[in-house]
Amino acid sequence: MYSNEEKTGLGSFEKQTEAKKKKLVPEYVEIVPLEQTFPSVLPLLPISQATLFPGMVIPVILPEGKLTQTIDKAGTSNDYVGVVLIQEPHSEKPVGTGPSTSVTGVPVEGTMGEELKRKSRSKTPFHPYGVLAKVIKKINLPDNQISVLLSGLQRFELKGLVSQEPLFVAKVEYIHEKMQRDTELEALLRSALTQFKTLAKDNPLISEEVKVALVNIDGPGKLADFIASVFVRDVKDYQEFLSHGDVKERLHRLLLILKKEQDVQAVQKQISDEINQKVSAAQREFYLHEQLKVIQKELGKGGDKNSLDEKFRVRLQGKQLSTEVRSRIDEEFEKLATLNESSSEYSVAVNYLDWVTSLPWGQISSENVDLERGTKILNRDHYGLKDVKERILEFLAVKKLKGQSEGTILCLVGPPGTGKTSLGKSLAEVLGRKFYRFSVGGMRDEAEIKGHRRTYVGAMPGKIIQGLKRTGTENPVFLIDEIDKLGNHSHAGDPASALLEVLDPEQNKDFMDHYVDLPVDCSRVFFVTTANSVDTIPAALWTEWKLLRFRDTPTKKNSTLLKSI
Repeated sequence: MYSNEEKTGLGSFEKQTEAKKKKLVPEYVEIVPLEQTFPSVLPLLPISQATLFPGMVIPVILPEGKLTQTIDKAGTSNDYVGVVLIQEPHSEKPVGTGPSTSVTGVPVEGTMGEELKRKSRSKTPFHPYGVLAKVIKKINLPDNQISVLLSGLQRFELKGLVSQEPLFVAKVEYIHEKMQRDTELEALLRSALTQFKTLAKDNPLISEEVKVALVNIDGPGKLADFIASVFVRDVKDYQEFLSHGDVKERLHRLLLILKKEQDVQAVQKQISDEINQKVSAAQREFYLHEQLKVIQKELGKGGDKNSLDEKFRVRLQGKQLSTEVRSRIDEEFEKLATLNESSSEYSVAVNYLDWVTSLPWGQISSENVDLERGTKILNRDHYGLKDVKERILEFLAVKKLKGQSEGTILCLVGPPGTGKTSLGKSLAEVLGRKFYRFSVGGMRDEAEIKGHRRTYVGAMPGKIIQGLKRTGTENPVFLIDEIDKLGNHSHAGDPASALLEVLDPEQNKDFMDHYVDLPVDCSRVFFVTTANSVDTIPAALWTEWKLLRFRDTPTKKNSTLLKSI
């Protein structure tokens, strides 16, 4: 048994030991959240673009001045700064420039929505929501600029500026993350990941590094922020994400952005497919055209644009073109150079230049009127017709004395088979000119004389332009056969009136063919017409003509046949 003193000593020792235990182990331990250790007053770092979320790291380049001082100040106060976007990115206020976005490279643009303006009570030149960041690294750059590496830590809302000089300092209220793990959160997270993977397949802006980083992110909140940083493209969406601490709210907002991105990407793919289809068709057509050119070259029928251009220009060498004609042809050459060879306008332009460059601009064949030679030719080709031959030789003598016969039109009138057409050909040989014959018997279309307009399919010039091209001179002999059988006025026009413009010496100096649409000089053409009777010739045509009447006298060929019977 212990004595009272011993009992008292033991009790005292136990009391002392228990008191020591109470001092070493408190009754409860209070855990202080990390957020409560962040300062409520921060130096602000305004930037003009970039999307920074908690858990992300971005580089920012700062100009010399107040922002550099902000970083220096942060270096003495736990390296914390508040990263915010300015309300007017194009203002002259000093701002930092980060990457266009943290991942995609698309600049943050747009304005804050009205809902966010009403929601925020902040009256500052900055957007109301920002991110607390820690300065990880600082690098000095030329021109007194610095580059800093910022790591996002916590969302906050601006409550007002404390000071603007020498630094932007503001009072902030942090937005804590709220997350309730349940079935809805799991469904939202899976939907976001599925849509992100679908978009990542066809989006070249999402690199492999982004896909790898996504796998290593832990936590639904950080995952939502990371995906948002890839697709957020305007300030409104960025501020919405910063304003929500609830992870479910952010995931709902993220799904809307991903759906809009899917719609944009679908339209982009449709446009790209249409363009690729057109390009493929154009490439195939180009390939076939190149093959055709090679085949034509092998066959000696080169048809490329350069060879055609050179061919047409060679034709114009030595020809006397007026200023109007030269200007018009140059315009056609310029047009041909810009047209695609597969277009319908290209073939029209080629055909037009083919005709225009083939005309004998200023090309005149020399003639030598020799009466003795003329007599021999006429006697050689025609039997009898003494009166007609004498009249022709008289005409040639007068022409030789005067030196010109422009404006004179001969009309050979007589029954069929009397040698009217062959006499016209012999006359061309006597004059030393080229000969061209065309018949107007039964002609009812004005376009046969004046040509078609180029807008019509299969358009061609009239007989006058065709004759000039074929003879290659401006002074041939044109024999217009059977003029007394010229058709009457019809729905296709009046060919007699069109022919009058050609034969009238006062009008044919600037003859305008519908197809060529350029003034062509026909005054040097020697026109000879034939008819069986003058009664059916339009009066307006033959009143000024020199008529040579043929009797029913057989030609030399017919006379020889009669003698042999």
